[in-house]
Amino acid sequence: MDPTTPEVAGVRPKLLLAVGEIHEVQGSGKDKWKIRRCEDGYYSCSCGAWKYAKSPSPYNRTCRHLGTVLGVDYETARVKWGEARIKARSTSPTTPLSQPSATQKRPHVDQGGSSVPAASQDESDYGKLMDAKAWPPPQGSSSKIDVDPWTGHSTFNGRALRKGFDAESAVSMMLSETWDLGSMDPAGWWMSEKLDGCRAYWTGDRLISRSNKEWEAPGWFLDKLPKGFALDGELWRERDGFEELSGICRRRDHEGWRTVSFFVFDAPDLPLPYEERLRSARARVPDGEMSPDEALRGKFGGRIATLPMTNCTGRAHLETFLGEIQDLGGEGVMLRRQHSPYERGRSSHSRKVKVWYDAEAQVVRHVPGDGRYKGQMGSLALLMECGTIFTCGSGLTDAMRRDWQPPKGTIVRYRFHEMTQDGCPRFPIYVGICHDRDRPQDAVVKSAGIRLAKRARIDEQSPHRFASLETTHNKGEGSSR
Repeated sequence: MDPTTPEVAGVRPKLLLAVGEIHEVQGSGKDKWKIRRCEDGYYSCSCGAWKYAKSPSPYNRTCRHLGTVLGVDYETARVKWGEARIKARSTSPTTPLSQPSATQKRPHVDQGGSSVPAASQDESDYGKLMDAKAWPPPQGSSSKIDVDPWTGHSTFNGRALRKGFDAESAVSMMLSETWDLGSMDPAGWWMSEKLDGCRAYWTGDRLISRSNKEWEAPGWFLDKLPKGFALDGELWRERDGFEELSGICRRRDHEGWRTVSFFVFDAPDLPLPYEERLRSARARVPDGEMSPDEALRGKFGGRIATLPMTNCTGRAHLETFLGEIQDLGGEGVMLRRQHSPYERGRSSHSRKVKVWYDAEAQVVRHVPGDGRYKGQMGSLALLMECGTIFTCGSGLTDAMRRDWQPPKGTIVRYRFHEMTQDGCPRFPIYVGICHDRDRPQDAVVKSAGIRLAKRARIDEQSPHRFASLETTHNKGEGSSR
């Protein structure tokens, strides 16, 4: 492929995009799909047909939107070029992956996890890897697994490994795609609880956020981290505790740091399969492997540990695991493909499973927009059944914004992930008008019930609070007379 044109077998694309340039194409409905030319000779599309294609490699994926924009002849030639590239890679020498004996007691770290789509046999050796139902291998099997070496971008340490790295730019971390519970089979993937915390990257001497800003951790906390060894993970305090955590992480002198732990889920600089990277990370952190429940039971805080991973046996197992986490007030589940690399940017090797809640609310006001929406509607002010009013802008079409629709008094449906501490939906998305509803209806959110129960326990343990409130109330009544 010509890196400039990018011509393939004498065929050029109908539309020439620069590397990294994004072109939007209108879908069959209201959605617009984003087509992007990637730096390594392939194109991506945000549509489901491209994201959930059978091939694990992006080089021979295509969809009708790419065919429309780039031309069918060009896509045919490009896909053939991609298949030849994949075959050439799959015939390269394999590297053994050391595995512990199945007769040994499982070290905690061995439940590490990773993700990659299923591959056909003529594309790569990933299909063989995905046939393994568990890791480590069952008793009597070989102690080594041949792994197709990953030749893409698999390392990054926040400083020198990436050519031309700008210390002021955003940190290129691995970002997860969304898992489709209805159509994707999770068998063979590694599962862990999705922590509702602050993403953190240890470069080897700095603890930073995705935007390359320092997390204000105290010296005693940073001293526990391995010098010169990069870690990717999450700062976490407790379930449903993101808002308090966010405030703590911005103050170095905050006593709350003693309640914060750093849960590690990857060692991004190591060009090894996921399981090997996690094993290396566990060997270098002071607290080994620890589950969120262990941290909560011990009131630990200040811990640096790797997260335990569970091998998923199928969709029912995933749904059960997700339900258990929901019952505890957790946010969701993370999935990692076995033997996968650390891939910077949005990656199909890592998937997130989050629970969506549906609810209905009444439009009470149109909020004017600004910036690109100046002179149009920016968002809807929505009234919940409980009386709370919040704004929702995501999901609104350009036509709705231009026409200031739907009108006041309309009952609409929206989706959201969780509730904030002050009782507002978190990340609400407009879905549509509910023509069969005449009043709002709130969703039953498990974390909200858990939060109320927690507050009730605190009140029971602090009876003096009620006495002081009663005294204050009586004084107020007396003074008003």
